[in-house]
Amino acid sequence: MAPLDTLPHDILINIFQHLKSIHDLAALSLQCRQLYDMVDMPTRARFHRICLRSDKQLDAAYLLLLEILRKPRLATYVQQILINMPYGEQDGDGNGNGQRDRDRAGLRFVGGNGGEEEEEEEEEEEEDVRLVRSAIQRAGFRGEDEEFILGVVIRGKGESCEDGGRSGIKAQYFANAMGMLFLALCPDIEVLRTGYVVYPVKQFLQAANKQGAESCYLRNLKEVLLLNTEDNSHDDGARQFQKFPILESLKLFHRLLSMESVSMDGKMLDLDSISVLAPRKSNISKIYIGHSHLDSCDITLIIRHCKVLEEFKCGIGGRERAAGHYPSTIPKHVGLALAYHKSTLRVLDLDLDCALFWGWNEDCELRSPEYFYNEELYDDSDVEEGDWDEPRKAHEDGVDHGGSIGSFRDFTALTHLCIGIQMLLGPPERSTQPPEFHFSYDLPHNLEFLCLRGYKQGENELYTRLVSELMDNLQELYPRLKTIQGVTEYISNGKILDNEGDYDEKML
Repeated sequence: MAPLDTLPHDILINIFQHLKSIHDLAALSLQCRQLYDMVDMPTRARFHRICLRSDKQLDAAYLLLLEILRKPRLATYVQQILINMPYGEQDGDGNGNGQRDRDRAGLRFVGGNGGEEEEEEEEEEEEDVRLVRSAIQRAGFRGEDEEFILGVVIRGKGESCEDGGRSGIKAQYFANAMGMLFLALCPDIEVLRTGYVVYPVKQFLQAANKQGAESCYLRNLKEVLLLNTEDNSHDDGARQFQKFPILESLKLFHRLLSMESVSMDGKMLDLDSISVLAPRKSNISKIYIGHSHLDSCDITLIIRHCKVLEEFKCGIGGRERAAGHYPSTIPKHVGLALAYHKSTLRVLDLDLDCALFWGWNEDCELRSPEYFYNEELYDDSDVEEGDWDEPRKAHEDGVDHGGSIGSFRDFTALTHLCIGIQMLLGPPERSTQPPEFHFSYDLPHNLEFLCLRGYKQGENELYTRLVSELMDNLQELYPRLKTIQGVTEYISNGKILDNEGDYDEKML
């Protein structure tokens, strides 16, 4: 076989284009000087990740944007983007949609003439203005939106951090305007990290997501991380849950061709922007929710939204309790939602025991999927007949599993299970009643890893007896189960913090 460096130049370039991993390209570049020069790792490293979360980074990102506009091939080097400018002051509705928000930014539409403030700033070269305008148009913005975004970018680059910095709201608009342009120009972006999704990123994502697999944008986007946005007006943001339009945000990218996973941490649902998720409409297959403040109603909507769910991790706690509200989780509701994916779910990690509720919950009843069955609410997808039908589950055999999440024996793909002991076995005060969950036949036969949170040997008679039976017959019942945690050593559940005395940075 001929050495790689002897191949024609055009073939080598084609090979490089199919190597998406920056690590693979770096390894290839070390083979010889010729390949090193062709791969051009220093340039790839500069463009690999675009960060928009500080004044200094905004200035650097603007220069990278101009390079991409002048040399479009550089756009293929961008694989990750972070958009998360701290708030100096927060928008009125958190969405940055209206003319009122633009007025507060002190910005006006620009064409040929601007205000006094614009006249004092440095003039941009006509060629750069033309390139930026062309990119805005390619992203789908016309008319007033086009002029506004152009004004934000051209004026924003003039207010550099060296000149005293930008005001909070102007920095927000500048960061999001450039973020939108990077998303539109760079076809190989795989990872998006963002706080609140606001104008014009929000409008761009909505348009791209609406087209789904037919969209020419973000066809390689696989992973989205919803970050906590820093708020400069508060000093205790890390201690509190951040209100966030979780459900609405998921609808911004769930139809994109290559979408796989979404992650978030330290969030609670913003009831001012509540949305609904139609079942079986999302391409997202891996969901990771840490230190949350969610009810089982919200959790089940997220689970049902996926066409195929392979990994699901969800934990409650780690922050201070929100005033006037405490999350409640009904185990059976979560179990029924997971049953939609019993043939595909491989990894399940639930840390919800601190918020379990075994009674009737009026709020959950009012916010159930059936309550939202209204075509007017579904602006992003069609709800088909039977979408809300409950799947059949193993525990629908006459046994009351109201206090337990239910049986997992039909979850044929499940290999890793981490769960709280109460959610799995039911409330501890039922120790005198027949168990609702039996380790002898209610775990999946392909299980390889099991972690029990909140279990202390001897603390509860029922729990101790059931776990002991599992350990005594482990090889016979589940021969593939090689690792069990939380039996001999105690693994605590997450908890909602009630006061500053409970605060522990290790929980964050």
